[in-house]
Amino acid sequence: MNERNPHVFLRGWTWTPHGDGQPFLPGSGRGLMWLWQLDAGSVVERPYRRGGMIRFLPPWFFGRARAESELKLHETVYRAGLPTVEPVGFAAFPVGLGFYRLSYFTAYKADAVALPKWLKKGGEPDLGGLAQLCAQAIRLGLRHPDLNLNNFCRSQNGWFLLDFDRAELLPDDDGAELTVLALRRMQRSWLKLGLVQTLSPRSALCFAVRVCRALDLNARAIIEQLPSQVDGPLTRLRWRLSGGWRR
Repeated sequence: MNERNPHVFLRGWTWTPHGDGQPFLPGSGRGLMWLWQLDAGSVVERPYRRGGMIRFLPPWFFGRARAESELKLHETVYRAGLPTVEPVGFAAFPVGLGFYRLSYFTAYKADAVALPKWLKKGGEPDLGGLAQLCAQAIRLGLRHPDLNLNNFCRSQNGWFLLDFDRAELLPDDDGAELTVLALRRMQRSWLKLGLVQTLSPRSALCFAVRVCRALDLNARAIIEQLPSQVDGPLTRLRWRLSGGWRR
């Protein structure tokens, strides 16, 4: 990588910006992004940020492995047919002593709406479509450490998945372990985002059953491994302190 041109893009994309980037706020808890117009089309720049209590530290990362890993995995699942936005590349801006400020680039979908926003606007949940997307990701062996419901988006072509930061592709004979991990993450996000009023516990349970059926898994055995659908006062306090409370 040439430090004068820190952008590392996949074939078919080059860093040819037409004017300055425009601030872009998806309104889904994802933070400020930037929209750029390139020769090959519009792209979204997502700066890498720190989460939790360390979010107050400068967003600098040692090396550029985090962005490289996301791009490699994103390209793999994209080529495997998982519904997602097209991966474009990343940028690594050196700040000294081996540290970088990192950004990730994807193709822009103008009609994309995050699942929480879709539900709050009265959109049809389409649990079947969401379950099929989740099952497809699990069949690929995708372990997504931050399966936030904001990472599920709706467009005119249906549901798709975003943001593969720190994700992995892991072997899992029947998908049971990955299914439990995915459903736990999604349940946690459902509570954290305050979606109980827009997507009832019964609907959330139906979704889990649909995912299991799509994967030919024993739904009862999977659901028994999920925590109770309760967010107590201590949990809410911890989420507030860590910057994760969204109600």
